[in-house]
Amino acid sequence: VNTLAIVPRTRKITALARKTYNVLLFHAQEQGVERDAYRVPLNRVIKTAGFNSNDHAVIKDHLRAMVSTTVEWQSPTTGEGTHWNVCGLLAHATLSKEGGQNWIEWSYAKNLKQELIQPTVFARLRLDTLMQFRSHAAIVLYEIGTRYVAVGRTARQTWQWWQPVLTGNPATEKEAPDAYRFFKRDTILKAMAEVRYPFYACADVV
Repeated sequence: VNTLAIVPRTRKITALARKTYNVLLFHAQEQGVERDAYRVPLNRVIKTAGFNSNDHAVIKDHLRAMVSTTVEWQSPTTGEGTHWNVCGLLAHATLSKEGGQNWIEWSYAKNLKQELIQPTVFARLRLDTLMQFRSHAAIVLYEIGTRYVAVGRTARQTWQWWQPVLTGNPATEKEAPDAYRFFKRDTILKAMAEVRYPFYACADVV
């Protein structure tokens, strides 16, 4: 739950970075909280996250961004989660080649690792559904909707609180008078339409 509302402070979080982060978190949770670092074959991450390139320079750019992006971690529900935290999306990332196979290794900041790998409050996400989304806002909306589906609604927050969470862009101190109108048109409504599609498609198949 602490990862639902990732508030970027230094740079934009892209949809592909968010997908990759979820894939890495999935593998880390499978390997357990006892490890200091996690490793999987790189092609597993590339295939699941939907990279359209095997160019290691591109992959390094995304990993570099995740390590250098400073974020605050908090739940939409005030008081939910044990602590407020600020750190990078990843603590470190390494690419290596062993026996002809490429591997990725990564770790998480000490102050958030326990809650990420062995959370006390959590929401189960479907990676196959999450990977269908094209925008960062749709990914986040799906994640938050999954967490609060049994509750019915999230806790009330101002639209300024939700803006960096959904867009993946750091908040700016100055906003245009009609900023909410554009945020609703360009982010909220488009994300809602995108999230509806996979579920309606599944319903049609069933």
